[in-house]
Amino acid sequence: MQNTKNVQKSEIKSFSSLMSVIKPQIIAFLFTAVVFIALAIILTYTDFDENRVPLVSLICTALSTLMAGFDTASNFGKKGLLWGIISGIIYMAILFVICILCGADFQFNSGKITMIGIAIAGGGIGGVLGVNRKSKS
Repeated sequence: MQNTKNVQKSEIKSFSSLMSVIKPQIIAFLFTAVVFIALAIILTYTDFDENRVPLVSLICTALSTLMAGFDTASNFGKKGLLWGIISGIIYMAILFVICILCGADFQFNSGKITMIGIAIAGGGIGGVLGVNRKSKS
């Protein structure tokens, strides 16, 4: 009987930990979607230079992974840098899978490496900020 309760508690804790990683990713991708919908509207109705889209993409990646890293590390309350970096890597992995599934010509080049670096840095910074915010409250 006691063993069954321990297994149930372990399963609940595992599910909670999984949700602590998934929820921030969903929020980050919702933010990304809002930014790119707004960018599409701006590109459609203004003379915004299309050459600035890659810059907007990098800034959006940095902010999205910063938010995901912050949320993830806040949920765990420790090891902020690690959880932030993991969050950034997960964000980029999901983004690359989405690109491949959408039929984009996916090539691993210097632009992708830069994006991965920005995602890792953004997630790491967000994670450090998230843990420090959490410990002060």
